[in-house]
Amino acid sequence: MVNEMQKKNPNDSFIRKNMNITFALRRDEVVKDKPDISQMVQRWPVLFIESQVYLEFNRFVGRNLKEEFFGVVDGLCPNLMKIFKRKKGRIGQQLAELLQQTKSTEPTAIRCLVLRGLPVILGDDASMFFKSSSLSNLY
Repeated sequence: MVNEMQKKNPNDSFIRKNMNITFALRRDEVVKDKPDISQMVQRWPVLFIESQVYLEFNRFVGRNLKEEFFGVVDGLCPNLMKIFKRKKGRIGQQLAELLQQTKSTEPTAIRCLVLRGLPVILGDDASMFFKSSSLSNLY
């Protein structure tokens, strides 16, 4: 895989397949040898690609990260919606606008509302709060 990563266009399917196969070996190395990050980068450079970080997390926890994420969001939605409705002032006004824009009670609409309301509640710039990523590249 080290050789594959040196190529201009590494073969993604080759990398995924071999990273899945070598997971147990990597886990044993990390637990037993406790290598420095520089050693890990040298030995497993593929592991430091963004898409592989997500896949490695999935391998480690044995769960689907996307489903886990939405499960957590769904559990937090009712309490966050209550907070959104109680807020006053400029923040309350922005949250009220988001609430008015959400016409549906479908889970996806509620998730979107809550995720759009988080930067408002936290006082962050919404345009800088989220990073777009293609989940299809991760799974």
